[in-house]
Amino acid sequence: MTIAVRKQGEWMSKNDERILELLCSTDRCRPRDIRDELNDFGIALRLDYVDKRLETLEDAGLVASDALRFRITDRGRAYLLGEFDATSVRSPQL
Repeated sequence: MTIAVRKQGEWMSKNDERILELLCSTDRCRPRDIRDELNDFGIALRLDYVDKRLETLEDAGLVASDALRFRITDRGRAYLLGEFDATSVRSPQL
């Protein structure tokens, strides 16, 4: 059994992985849906915080949006599998 070791960038928050994991399990999500789903798991986040994190993750290439829905990218999936080193992304535009 191998365990994926994720290399988190210094610009990432602890909730970024939770957002990416949620997006990995669904096709596309609106920020409000992400907030509500995480809230159902006991992770209370404000909508403006989720919006900010999604913008940062998009700037890093880990998620993509079309209109108001977000999806995880191949790079985001690679990060979750421990195959992409997020430390190689220097402080995406906030």
